[in-house]
Amino acid sequence: MVLLVTGLLLLGLTGGVALLLERLRQDASSDAASSVQRVVRVVESTLNRHFLLIDSTLAGLPAILSQVAGDGPLGPAAATRLLREINFQNFAFSDLLLLHPDGSSFATALAASRQQTLSLELRLASDTYRQRAVQGAAHIIGPVRDPPTGEWALFVTRPIAVPGVGSLLAVAEIPVRLITATLAPIGETSGLGISPKLRNSPRLRNSPELRISIERADGQVLSSLPHDETRIGRRLERNAATLPADGTAITMQGRYENAPVIAAARATLY
Repeated sequence: MVLLVTGLLLLGLTGGVALLLERLRQDASSDAASSVQRVVRVVESTLNRHFLLIDSTLAGLPAILSQVAGDGPLGPAAATRLLREINFQNFAFSDLLLLHPDGSSFATALAASRQQTLSLELRLASDTYRQRAVQGAAHIIGPVRDPPTGEWALFVTRPIAVPGVGSLLAVAEIPVRLITATLAPIGETSGLGISPKLRNSPRLRNSPELRISIERADGQVLSSLPHDETRIGRRLERNAATLPADGTAITMQGRYENAPVIAAARATLY
């Protein structure tokens, strides 16, 4: 009888612990999914504000350049002074360029940019900018190595028309490290529900709990947090288009590490 009662007590205790652990697992999974969905919404709004600020700056250049020119023709020296002033007051990008349709430089904010050969991507952009001029849309090029610094950079281009000069391609250069720094405060939420002692363990240090990636629709990685030098500019085997478009988090096989992850994706304005 004692053995029977003891066995029943142990069985009940085991069942209770199993139910409790399952409930804790479900709660942790639900909290993690909610956190991932919240983070991806914040990333979306942050990127939209960042690129919208840059695009509005490029779109407003014709009006500002017209005021600088006055009644006379706009020269490269005056345009350079204006671009340098705008670039100095703005932390969303590192350089501003005005290019002719053939890819040659009309004016740049940084002197180093005028002394360097334009990248192939920018030349291709200048070749196709007539079609983009009809659409009047901004276009993001990159990531490419910036010739003066050797760093990864993105280029936001927008065709503009400047009175007295004609058609130009306005370009803003954004270092990838600047995007990473912008997303860094969001990445600090990576310690979701984990004690500091466990979070600092070698296992978790070698496998980041939260990864944020900015990708094109075809899976090309433009930026990631933490930065991944081996994957930037390359296409992932599975792009984010396989995830729900409304930002709902799902459990899937990881694309960076071969392990199940909770992931969510949202499309930005650009």
